[in-house]
Amino acid sequence: MRAHPITFSLPALYFQTYPYLSHSSDATISALALRASSPKPPSSYELLGQRVQRLVASANARQQRKIELTPAPDDSLEDWERLVDEFATLNGVEITRTGESYLVSWNPAEVGE
Repeated sequence: MRAHPITFSLPALYFQTYPYLSHSSDATISALALRASSPKPPSSYELLGQRVQRLVASANARQQRKIELTPAPDDSLEDWERLVDEFATLNGVEITRTGESYLVSWNPAEVGE
């Protein structure tokens, strides 16, 4: 099973994956395709993305246009580095290290919210 890379979809800063699903030539899903497309457990990075998605989706975060992200003790350092790097590439999104946490803020005019 192949999946698109995790992407940020602003304005909500949602992480999503889109698994491919194989179809047979007559457009029906074959039993083999169903087995091949069985969801595999999310990666640690995908789990981190889901956690960020829940925070961003909160009414308070959407109103204030910012969230504070704090790594959990069992989070992967590599996942956090990747997350910070990806946020840094987004227009209208600012990420600032605040001790053990990160403050992520966004400007709706720049990100199309």
